[in-house]
Amino acid sequence: LVTVDGRKMAKSLGNFHTLRSLLADWPGEALRLALLSAHYRRPLDFSFDLLGRAQATLDRFYKALEQEDGPEEESPPVEVVASLDDDLNTPAALAAMHALADRALGGETGAAAALRTAAALMGLLQGSARAWFQRGGGAAWIERLVQERQTARQTRDFARADRIRADLAARGIALEDGPAGTVWRRA
Repeated sequence: LVTVDGRKMAKSLGNFHTLRSLLADWPGEALRLALLSAHYRRPLDFSFDLLGRAQATLDRFYKALEQEDGPEEESPPVEVVASLDDDLNTPAALAAMHALADRALGGETGAAAALRTAAALMGLLQGSARAWFQRGGGAAWIERLVQERQTARQTRDFARADRIRADLAARGIALEDGPAGTVWRRA
């Protein structure tokens, strides 16, 4: 049962959304995570806030995947499998995945690979972190500005580099400078 603001979602009530209309504005993976956030035997109170939280969770999970440092786990983590074996308890499995993300973000070796393996059981985290953060197309102009900023930094024109960063930030693009270069993501 899916509800909206505590009322049954129904076409006759005008409080329904089609997947096609939702996919126009939200990544499919965020929709999947939102639906998995409630146990299948319990009502799911659908809202755009729920989708926003799902997208933020995926941002965090993909950020943790950037910590991957080794081969993918061959078998899924026991706590995730146990949760799913317990009447398909997806909320408990997601809680275990949050714990794995915490460990990966804390630098624990193998935790990111375990998170990816666990997520695969629910059809999540199938892409790369870079693809997730750069979703939505329009990458050519962003890449051009990132390259211009890099050139400005190399020529020590830090004022121009800062203006480019600020311009991108105003457009919802965050830049992260690291040893491998500058990576951009949608904020």
